[in-house]
Amino acid sequence: MKPNASTRRFPRLPSGADKAVARDNAVLSRALHELEAGRAERAAALLAEHPEAGLTLDQVFMLYQSELETRTQQLEESLQRVEESVAWL
Repeated sequence: MKPNASTRRFPRLPSGADKAVARDNAVLSRALHELEAGRAERAAALLAEHPEAGLTLDQVFMLYQSELETRTQQLEESLQRVEESVAWL
């Protein structure tokens, strides 16, 4: 039987990799939270405490900037819809 998309199995991550990914995600989330709160020094210290995550403050800042740009775009689109609704009234 030829495998298709519904029967194809993707290889599992090596044992312990799931925990490592979860740990790295937790470190990233905490660093982003610190940046959102205006505590860049704390975010840098957190990353220094967890070098195994392989994240730099520059990378976290770039991700934060990307999130802010996305939020700005969403807010601009919402404002435009509100303005269109008000004009319709």
